[in-house]
Amino acid sequence: MPSQDKYIRKQAFRIFKTNQLTLTKPVLKCIQNIFVGNENWPEKQISEVLSALTLRIKKQNLADGVITKEIMETVIKEIENNNEEVAELETLVLVSSFDVKKFHYDKVRDMFELKTVDSPKAMTQICMERERYEIIYQRMHRHKVFKQPSISNRRKQAAYTVVTTDSISFDTNDRQTLFGALYENREGQIIVDGPGGGVRIDLSNAVLGMGLFTYNSMVLCEGTFNSILGHFEVESMGFPPKEARENTLTDFPVLNFFANEKKKKNS
Repeated sequence: MPSQDKYIRKQAFRIFKTNQLTLTKPVLKCIQNIFVGNENWPEKQISEVLSALTLRIKKQNLADGVITKEIMETVIKEIENNNEEVAELETLVLVSSFDVKKFHYDKVRDMFELKTVDSPKAMTQICMERERYEIIYQRMHRHKVFKQPSISNRRKQAAYTVVTTDSISFDTNDRQTLFGALYENREGQIIVDGPGGGVRIDLSNAVLGMGLFTYNSMVLCEGTFNSILGHFEVESMGFPPKEARENTLTDFPVLNFFANEKKKKNS
């Protein structure tokens, strides 16, 4: 169907360009052959197939982003033959929380490491909150809005600089974006807390973003620090950007522990 071929061509160029991948005519022909005999595919399903192809291709670690016909044929064959992975995504896996492997994010090495937990203890909640803080913090910095550009692109590309409770500047003229957990201290004051301590905030003139803000929520507060009153005056507050599970597993495949557990049971 000409209309479907036109839509596939348009979506393929758009999705691949968004992912910084170069699409050539032989590669486009391989993509169009996938839909031969399936002229009535919904547009949403076509976009999902194209997105799945880009995720597979990005795992190939291309040097210049140029896709060859051989690479595309290999990726298509992997998807067609990998029925086991499709079954895992469609099957509900029940795993005990005490059996799930625990991973700790190492900020220095920028990777997740397997952590051994002997038995549940009262202190594990404190450790859990600290790890939640670190995981959201590193995930946020991999987002395009907060990812710092390279030295050569600093003049062309801008990015938000996020500070924490232990790296905040007390200069009144500095506009900053503060990250931390929303809490109330013993004096009844609202603070943004982190591993390095807490910073008292003023929300009287703040514009709140979409969502329900509750205590223990991880938030981003944009504003300036009032050195005279000793608090951070929030102008706007929102939540850290979310990340799709597929994107997380692309960067950290070791976190797909549910699929790993199922493979062990089936073997």
